[in-house]
Amino acid sequence: MTRPSDEAGALDLGALEISPGEARPVEVAVPVQPVGIAGNDYRLSVAGGHVSVEITHTHSGWHLRARGAGTLDGPCWRCLTDASVPLTADLTEFGAFDRRGADGFDDDLDSEYLDGDILDAAGMARDAPLDAPPATILCRADCRGLCPMCGIDLNTGSCTCTPVTGDPRWEALRGLADRIDEG
Repeated sequence: MTRPSDEAGALDLGALEISPGEARPVEVAVPVQPVGIAGNDYRLSVAGGHVSVEITHTHSGWHLRARGAGTLDGPCWRCLTDASVPLTADLTEFGAFDRRGADGFDDDLDSEYLDGDILDAAGMARDAPLDAPPATILCRADCRGLCPMCGIDLNTGSCTCTPVTGDPRWEALRGLADRIDEG
């Protein structure tokens, strides 16, 4: 596998001398970095510290595919304790050549990671594991969360709070529904 020489993660695809129809894998380093999701701070760690980006030179542009795996570490959405969620990455991008365009690419088929023949490999590698984030970030699948009254972690114990049966703001509608059911 080829490694990019630029520490910032920019890769000159033209300098790779990939012939049309040829594909070449490139290993891109991804440092542990902070990620903000739903107002919380998480840490993205990529397995092995890198993502594999396969670069294919087609007759009409560059086809890019980033693959890797990692973990997202931070607070559980229910109880706020530490959670670690596995992620897998499979991000595909395409940047089409446009022989008429000033920058060499068709605006309709632009990849946000390409600027001419310069690939933001570090950006693509960073975004690949986050392309399909998990629906929820939980410390465990059966996390019971926090008591809405006293805030105790229900995974570690129980509380003596009386459970709330409903929202009092809906009481007028409940009364109307009861009258309709009676009539």
